[in-house]
Amino acid sequence: MNYADRSNRSQIATLRPYANSFAQQFGLKPLNIQIINHGFNSTFKVTTDQGKFALRINTHSIRTPENLNAEIAWTSQLASSPVSAARPHPAPSGEFILYDTLPGHPRPLAAVCYHWLEGRGYPALPTQNLYNSLALTTRYLHKNPTRLPSNANLPVLTDCCHDYDFRFTKPEHTQHLPLFQQIRDRANSALQKSAKSKPPQVIHYDLHRLNLKRQSNTIHVLDFDDCLIAPPIMDIAITFYYFRSQPQMHSMESSFWQAYRGHYSDYGLEESEFEALVAGRRLFLINEFVAIPLASMQARIPAWIERSLVDFNNYLTNGTFSFSK
Repeated sequence: MNYADRSNRSQIATLRPYANSFAQQFGLKPLNIQIINHGFNSTFKVTTDQGKFALRINTHSIRTPENLNAEIAWTSQLASSPVSAARPHPAPSGEFILYDTLPGHPRPLAAVCYHWLEGRGYPALPTQNLYNSLALTTRYLHKNPTRLPSNANLPVLTDCCHDYDFRFTKPEHTQHLPLFQQIRDRANSALQKSAKSKPPQVIHYDLHRLNLKRQSNTIHVLDFDDCLIAPPIMDIAITFYYFRSQPQMHSMESSFWQAYRGHYSDYGLEESEFEALVAGRRLFLINEFVAIPLASMQARIPAWIERSLVDFNNYLTNGTFSFSK
């Protein structure tokens, strides 16, 4: 049976012996291996006498070895910086990235291992001080871009859907392609305008609460698997997108900008253009997820697209992207 045809439970069960094998290849002696995230990729918490580790197996990611080298280089640099990021753990051979083949899976599995960061999950409704701490963390990342070694590279973002064609194939979805294209055009116009205003650089590209932990007002940044080269304003548009699932968070954004000590106008953007970047994140996500063969994800797609139609039309009407109820 192909990996994609398995249920979520079966996929996790299939990956578990690989997680155990990868952990041992990283020089660990697992006492317990626990799945903590199974979605685009799969992450296991590995408990050992040496401590705790996060083992990520790239199942749907198409990151190249050079892309993964860039991730490892950046997180290694951040380990000695004011930003709290997970420290990569090498195998005894010195390799930070390991590979294996899974029958019925279209590409080799890549695995990376990180030292575990303690702390609580970042809340969906943070206090203003905690939200401002994220702004300061984001500012540091943007003001201190990584230095990539010669064996590393990253994709450059020039299209909000990463140059993929629209993947909506069902008739009830294809009828909405003109609306989706309108959102794509607006987001890409804002992306290109911001790139001309300030040089693109390496950014995290997925700064949302599930990739953050907190200890008091200290922010731990996790999961650099999506990092790429783009205008830094994209990180903030993405952060705002996710937190706007809570309507009251919109009013806290002005304080976030103050703590960040910047603004979308610094990138030559007007408000509606910045909002196009926020809307473009939704378009990217639905276009990505509609093609991911996870039963739990596919079950959510019809309702998600229907809500997106409302949210996109509201944005086109009032110039602000928000989540409909």
